[in-house]
Amino acid sequence: MNHIDQLVSDYGLIALFLGCFFEGESVAIAGGVLAHRHLLVLWQAIAVIAAGGFCSDMMYFLLGRLFRDHRWVQSFSRRPGVTRVLTAVARNPRRVAATFRFIPGARIITPLALAHSTITPATYFGITAVTAMVWATVFGLVGHGIGTALHLLFGATHTHYVLIATALGLLAAALLAAWHLRRR
Repeated sequence: MNHIDQLVSDYGLIALFLGCFFEGESVAIAGGVLAHRHLLVLWQAIAVIAAGGFCSDMMYFLLGRLFRDHRWVQSFSRRPGVTRVLTAVARNPRRVAATFRFIPGARIITPLALAHSTITPATYFGITAVTAMVWATVFGLVGHGIGTALHLLFGATHTHYVLIATALGLLAAALLAAWHLRRR
């Protein structure tokens, strides 16, 4: 096993947790690719992906609850994009809590908006736990499928080439998505 493989095997789950806590989908997909390369165990990667997403969602929700009367939060709540989210949350907070994780760009603002709603922390906890597991499973398996496709395309290449190709592909996808969203 080369040095990069050993690093990924030793610290991959920690990096996966932190990446899913701070970023989300692209790191979850990368975790699935690494599981396909047998550098991570798939079920462990999915569990860590779910934990990172869940902890992030709960942190933003609880911070939103704690500081919802603060003047910065109040001024933030009056922005046009935030008011649209608040309107959707007011109509059906449980539905929003169950689906926002699958909407690109909604992973920070929505838990903050849900903190202003009537949903209880216990209800949000339960919905978010289930949703995080579903989300992690979907994106982890997508990554595993991408790993299969990479293996079919490039054969049994060295891990650092796969990591570089995956990172470049995910970066290109993120840039394309950001460009598309800015055009709207």
